[in-house]
Amino acid sequence: MTNYEQKVILDPDERIVLDARKHWFVIFVEIVAIATALVAPLFIFIIAAIFVPEIFSKASVGVFHLLYFYAGWFLVCWTAVFAIITDYCLGIVRITNKRIIDIDQQGFFRRNIATLSLRNIQDITIETYGILATLFKFGNLKIQSAGEQNEFVIRGVRDPEAVKAAIIASRSAVEEAPQKVIIESPKV
Repeated sequence: MTNYEQKVILDPDERIVLDARKHWFVIFVEIVAIATALVAPLFIFIIAAIFVPEIFSKASVGVFHLLYFYAGWFLVCWTAVFAIITDYCLGIVRITNKRIIDIDQQGFFRRNIATLSLRNIQDITIETYGILATLFKFGNLKIQSAGEQNEFVIRGVRDPEAVKAAIIASRSAVEEAPQKVIIESPKV
C-alpha cells in the first residue's frame, strides 16, 4: 500500500477485500490515440514538402515556425500521456468489508474520492461493450444505491465479474453480521 493510498483512512475493524484498477487496454487505447495525434503533423509536413517545396527552402522561415509548432504540440501530447499514466497509477477502487472506496485521479492536481456503504447497494450491473472488452475482460460496473448518489459507476475496470463477486460476498457478510445497538438512558 502506497503512502497515497493510506490517506483514505479505514475504520479499525475494516479490512481490504479487493483492490481493482482500470484495465491496461483502456490506457493503451488512450495512449495510441495521443501517439496518432503526435505523428499526424509529421505526415502533414511530409505532404507539404512534396506539394509545396518552397516552404522548406533555406531562405524560408516557415521551417522554423513548423518546428516551433511541432515542439509545442509534442509537449502537449507528452503531458497528456503523463496525465493518463497518473490517472491509471493513482486511480483505484478499494472494496473493504464495510464499503466501496473509489479514488479517481482526474489530472495532476485533482482527485475525487467517493465512498459507498455496502448496506446501501441495491443492484450491480456489468456493462461490456465490444469484442475487445469481451476478449480482454474489462468493462464498467454500475452500482445502484439507496444513498445520496443513485448510481455509482466504475469505468474500464479489469475483470468486472470478479469485482462484482467480491462486492456481493462482502455485502452478504455485512448483512449477516450482527449490528451493534447502543441504548443510552435519557439524561435528566
